Amino acid sequence: MTRVIVLLLAVMWGAQPAAADEVAPADTYAWHFPLEVEPGAEFLAAELPLAVYRSVTDSALRDIGVYNAAGVAVPRLVSRQVADAETIETRLPLGMVPLYGEVEESDRRLRLLMQLHQAGTTLEFNSSLPDTEAGQVELNAVIADLREYEGKLNALEFVWSRESPGFIGRVSIEDSTDLQNWQSLAQGTLADLEFQGTHIEQRRIEMKRQPKAYMRVRWHDMPQGWKPETLVAVSAGDAPEMAREWLELEASETSEGGRSHVFNLEGYPPVDRLELVLDGNNTVVRATLEARHNGDSFWQATHHGLFYRVTRAGNEVTAPAAEIAPTRAAQWKVQIVAGQLDAPLRLRLGWKPERLMFLAQGDAPFTLATGRAHDRFDRFPQQRLMGDTAIFDMLQSAGEPGQASVGPRQQGAGGEALVATRPFSWKTAAIWAGLIIAVGFVAWLVLSLLREEKQ
Repeated sequence: MTRVIVLLLAVMWGAQPAAADEVAPADTYAWHFPLEVEPGAEFLAAELPLAVYRSVTDSALRDIGVYNAAGVAVPRLVSRQVADAETIETRLPLGMVPLYGEVEESDRRLRLLMQLHQAGTTLEFNSSLPDTEAGQVELNAVIADLREYEGKLNALEFVWSRESPGFIGRVSIEDSTDLQNWQSLAQGTLADLEFQGTHIEQRRIEMKRQPKAYMRVRWHDMPQGWKPETLVAVSAGDAPEMAREWLELEASETSEGGRSHVFNLEGYPPVDRLELVLDGNNTVVRATLEARHNGDSFWQATHHGLFYRVTRAGNEVTAPAAEIAPTRAAQWKVQIVAGQLDAPLRLRLGWKPERLMFLAQGDAPFTLATGRAHDRFDRFPQQRLMGDTAIFDMLQSAGEPGQASVGPRQQGAGGEALVATRPFSWKTAAIWAGLIIAVGFVAWLVLSLLREEKQ
């Protein structure tokens, strides 16, 4: 089916030579990237690396084109990958069995009572610890039975009393099939702090894999008497999180006494996550982040929020990455509005790479050409003439594209192609000349009338 559609599109495209002639040759673009393609595929897709985002003059990536071995431009489209499927998190409180005193000793005291019923198998724990002794021995672990838990367990959330004093503590989670042999499942940090007038809270531990039948939770460095009131199993479905690229930047410019920091990304990936890397000890800041396309455009606010890195007794808690609307900007600015930095600031930006889709018309090798400022004056012919979304919607409905990959950047026309120089237009010159003559004629009439009035 896909082959038939491609052949029809090739015939339709071949009937429009005049339109194709308006697309500039590949050697007029600043950079070239070789494209490795899957043999036999007529419709292909490749993820765009950071180098491509850094090789265009247009933030919307309209000055890129794909050319075959004969130097003929082929239909191409840059599209965002399908967003993560929307997942609805479900939460289920888990029953907990307390383990008092040393965990290993409690394990030795555990007795398993298996009772078989028609409805299934039930499990009861008994730590053989009298109630009077339980009140005197510290609780420092619990066990949860997951045998009847359905669905994928993505994370574990802790609920505790708000009367607990401020803390940062560690949690280690293990699992087992027989309550005897335990394996590490996940580790993380819990926090509940009031720091510099700000409430910092972390209650969730992500699972690195699916747990087995039983789960044991231990905690360390917690206040005396701390315990979880409830353990909540969080399931977010089976939709995988798409891979995200990350880039860490150092400030290129710092001003206002260290409260304003500018970072040069030098490219236009669709950034949708950002973090502040705080190297100082116990640092909490409130900051506004702004972005702009280049040095000639205005700053636009993208996010305002709290960022922190707090350490106690060797345990550390940091702010999660902030989510923002996808933003293409070559420059980013961080303005500290509250709090104080005591170490250089770094900025981490994350994005999901977009896909370059194209038709394999003609012979290989295929080349991705990028960066031509003159395309702006030509009204972006690559996008107008080679970027018909309807074509690629039709192709995707017929099947998945073949695999392609973008090779290393090679120089094409070089820096000259990145400089926008408006071409001389006789038509424009004639219009301006006509306007100047008209203005001169009107001025002559006005002066003539003034002379007549004086006479």
